[in-house]
Amino acid sequence: MNTLHPYQDHNRLQWMKFYLLEHTANLAAMKQQDIPIQPKSEMTPEEINGVLTEARIKGKSIEIQTSEIVDDSFPPDIVGYINGYNELDLYVRHDFVAYESISNVDFYEDIKWFDVK
Repeated sequence: MNTLHPYQDHNRLQWMKFYLLEHTANLAAMKQQDIPIQPKSEMTPEEINGVLTEARIKGKSIEIQTSEIVDDSFPPDIVGYINGYNELDLYVRHDFVAYESISNVDFYEDIKWFDVK
């Protein structure tokens, strides 16, 4: 009579559980650090319009830094594709961005995991 026993490796499962808990705690600690975002160089309206026009025509991803200051720091850049626009603002990803609040815009090159060396 042949009986199969399910594979049990409690030590490995326990090690993975501790690793995951430590990793999650480290990520939470990194988010807690207040690292101020540095301002980028101010662009003219013509330069901003040129980058936005090329991004719309060629379907490129962009990153936008606004001139708003929150808690003595700039908010994180808005990154994504232009999903829509009108004469007053852009719709990037799921955010509305007023043209007058844009201080810097540039094309965004996403780093793939296989490009990291």
